Amino acid sequence: MPSVEETAYPRLKSNPSLEALETLYTPTDDEIALAKQTARGDLPTVSFLVLLKTFQTVGYPMLLAQVPTPIIRRVAASVDSQFSLEDIAGYDTSGTRQRHVIAIRQHLAVQPFSKAARQVMVAAMETAIETQHDLVDLINVALEELVKERFELPAFSTLERAAREVRIAHNNKLCQSVSDALSGAEQMQLSELFYCAAGETTTLWQEVKQEPGSPKLGELQSLVERLRWLQPLQLAGEALSAMPEIKRLNFAAQAQALEANQMKELPDAKRQTLAVALLQRRYPPRRSTTLLRCSSNA
Repeated sequence: MPSVEETAYPRLKSNPSLEALETLYTPTDDEIALAKQTARGDLPTVSFLVLLKTFQTVGYPMLLAQVPTPIIRRVAASVDSQFSLEDIAGYDTSGTRQRHVIAIRQHLAVQPFSKAARQVMVAAMETAIETQHDLVDLINVALEELVKERFELPAFSTLERAAREVRIAHNNKLCQSVSDALSGAEQMQLSELFYCAAGETTTLWQEVKQEPGSPKLGELQSLVERLRWLQPLQLAGEALSAMPEIKRLNFAAQAQALEANQMKELPDAKRQTLAVALLQRRYPPRRSTTLLRCSSNA
């Protein structure tokens, strides 16, 4: 699961620098005028300005209880307010805050996160997933698109959940395309990798997972024999080659990390796709063809 810190999701620093306080959190004269026009009284004015300045920084309305104290004090000082931090305790649950959020959205020309915003978020992720895999990348692409389209940012958990759902749906589609490319006999051939043959104590899957390494001259014959054993297991090549390399590498990495019993527990399409991805990694076409040709001519 990606953390907020790994992504571009905007957050407030707990101890902002003096420069940040000056440039990001000091209201302009126009903003102070807007606050006094919208809010009545010292406390509502300061609360409005804190909400406005933090909204401008992170792209969504924050609870004042989550805003670092130095920011609140800087805003209060900008309007010569003497109120204490305890004075804003009830603001976050008040109707006043709801009215202020509406006014700030209008001022910043930002739309609330809604069904339309969700569609923009998911569409951006669905485009990105064609060439990317990490959830962090999907989240960052969606953040960029939401800001571009002037939408308020949702909670980080909303982005993380959407990214995970988009990736699962896309990977399921890829796995099904590989499975559909396999004949019944080929599917049976793959299944046999995960079961011990009569009289054996290990599965062929363990052999597949074994790294071939770089053999010395005297070990070339052993490598050739291994490649001849793997050659008939190069299945669904066209369906696999149609995927971006990052997808093939990820599927192969997943397969390498799983034991035979774990592979058997996967849905058929995913198990088959992971298996053929790792088999392709174990049988690089160019290198294998060259070695086998040399062996035949020897």
